[in-house]
Amino acid sequence: MDGFMKLKKKLQTHFDEMQKEVTHLFEVNRNF
Repeated sequence: MDGFMKLKKKLQTHFDEMQKEVTHLFEVNRNF
């Protein structure tokens, strides 16, 4: 169960990073 929590946290961090990247891409596209 401990390993699952670690994996979940890792995935959450990864997901947050992806969201930031996508948001950034949308910001850049809007500026064009």
